Amino acid sequence: MAFETLCAEQKPDWVLVMGDVNSTLACAIVVKKSRGAGGS
Repeated sequence: MAFETLCAEQKPDWVLVMGDVNSTLACAIVVKKSRGAGGS
């Protein structure tokens, strides 16, 4: 939840995620969702 809020507020151009498989996948899904269907 906090990462999704941060992405919505900051709108980063790049995101580097480090961690275990579950947290990395969760953050990747949040970033993809926040950028829409086109992914950019």
